[in-house]
Amino acid sequence: MAEISRSQPLLGTLVRITLRDAAMGADGLHQLADDAFAAITRVQALMSWFDPQSDVSRINARAHREEVEVHPCTAHVLREARRFSQLSDGAFDITITPVLTGWGLRPTRKTPRSASLAGNWEDVQVTVSNQVFYTRPVQVDLGGIAKGYAVDRAVAALAHAAPDFALVDASGDMRYLGNDPPQLRLRDPEAPYLRSTEVPFLKRAVATSAAYASTRRKGWRRVNHLVHPQTRKPAPTHASATVFADTCLQADALSKVALFAPPETLASALQDEAAVIWPGSLAEAHPAFGNFPTPP
Repeated sequence: MAEISRSQPLLGTLVRITLRDAAMGADGLHQLADDAFAAITRVQALMSWFDPQSDVSRINARAHREEVEVHPCTAHVLREARRFSQLSDGAFDITITPVLTGWGLRPTRKTPRSASLAGNWEDVQVTVSNQVFYTRPVQVDLGGIAKGYAVDRAVAALAHAAPDFALVDASGDMRYLGNDPPQLRLRDPEAPYLRSTEVPFLKRAVATSAAYASTRRKGWRRVNHLVHPQTRKPAPTHASATVFADTCLQADALSKVALFAPPETLASALQDEAAVIWPGSLAEAHPAFGNFPTPP
């Protein structure tokens, strides 16, 4: 049984790909891993907020004035982002970038002078021909959904060879192939570097959104990259949600919805296609996770 495990710095984190196969040699597995990393690199080039040549940077610079054509993959992710925003009554919103910039969690960049906090996801329009325009000046950041999509594209690049087992892990966004579901260790947000709980994969993909991963001081308060779209306030320091779904894109977006949406809205957004747990309630939820506990 050949097995390899490789890592590359991508998507603002370290992406690890693990592959096993009884018939394929190590060279074949390394070629598969190269294909998967290439798929992630393509998504990063299209959707990075930090790359001035990306689709995201181009629409943020011009889409408030004119339609801007983007790659079909970018258009797909933007449509999916709008869909989750609509399903969650705005609990997921890709236009909170000005808040993060103000808190120092995104580098300052020249933006349209009229850009403000007034806009939201409804101002991002995507045509059938993959043209994007903003009805009000906003700044889009796909960091809350594109990482999951990149993991999905990596898995798609692996699937044609059907290895016995494959796992793509982008620091909390994970998806596997094969008939042997891996175990997952969920960190306790109260003590993330000391305590964790082993749980089973409920579906093929999983994503966790946790405030402790990026909390920092800004003046008199603590801020992080998870922002309530309506109140524009940061999530509590120990807020954390893990979502299992069929795709990592779904899990990535819904892990933010789970932090901010009221229970009835969350249930509607999940549509029986995903399961969510809050690590602070693992004692009640594990191992079945059948009844979603109330978030802390």
